[in-house]
Amino acid sequence: MAGLEDNRPPDAVLRFVNPLLRAVVPSPAGRVFPGSVGVLRFTGRRSGRTLRIVAGLHHVDGALVVFTSRPWRLNFRGGRAVELASSGKWRRGTAQLVEEPEQVADALRHVLAAGTSPRLLGLRMERDHVVAADDVRATGRTLLRLDVS
Repeated sequence: MAGLEDNRPPDAVLRFVNPLLRAVVPSPAGRVFPGSVGVLRFTGRRSGRTLRIVAGLHHVDGALVVFTSRPWRLNFRGGRAVELASSGKWRRGTAQLVEEPEQVADALRHVLAAGTSPRLLGLRMERDHVVAADDVRATGRTLLRLDVS
């Protein structure tokens, strides 16, 4: 195994879990979920469709961030309006895509040092491995910086 590898759940699991989370997280019942799970709602840049994406939420240097390598992230190049549901509440704001590998690696190191399991980030990591920009490039990870109120 390389120092850091992609380890997202199988698509079959996500096809079952994501619709459930999309329904529950924004509802009053979503208060039972920790603030680390959210639903992003935004309009597709080219399709114009409303998209609702389940995402893991993390705090880095006072900002809320989402790590992802999924294609939907490209909607946020240059910034875009977003609504975030977490803990049963919707909030509005903007999100900006950060693709610079060193910035993403710094944020990943911060979140991992705070005790987040690599598995919760969809990653597999060797013990004592230090995330570097090359790891970010190899896994295709980027981050969204959310500014919501």
